[in-house]
Amino acid sequence: MRTVTLFDGTPLPVMGLGTWAMGGRSRPNRSQDARALKAIHAALEIGYTHIDTAEMYASGHTEELVGQAIRSYDRSKLFLTSKVMPPNLSYKRTLSSLDGSLLRLGVDQIDLYLIHWRDSTPLPETFRALNEAVRAGKIRYLGSATLSWTS
Repeated sequence: MRTVTLFDGTPLPVMGLGTWAMGGRSRPNRSQDARALKAIHAALEIGYTHIDTAEMYASGHTEELVGQAIRSYDRSKLFLTSKVMPPNLSYKRTLSSLDGSLLRLGVDQIDLYLIHWRDSTPLPETFRALNEAVRAGKIRYLGSATLSWTS
């Protein structure tokens, strides 16, 4: 799998498995869980190491499926991306959302944690929480899934 090298030397796979609609869209739909798990396992077996998910996908159920699927894999060889949704960008809710994602994924750290897209919450409030989470070792890298913001 082709990678790019991050500023600290960490390889980031340029292609990742997107998990939107696995396990449901805005609400959980458990009727296709076996199929979603099979797809995640198949991607891992053919060499995917980057998995992209979000707390918003199926109201967190997609993260649960990813967590279940990766349980038997060497975590150090995987790069996990998840995202916090706009209603959760306050300081307190960002930290709570992150903890929920960690729990659903069954990991101690998310490699890349993104602001899914911005709302009216002041960015300094959100980034105070995100930077605190980085210092605590819960997040390796952080950023935004949107390309540009207007102030």
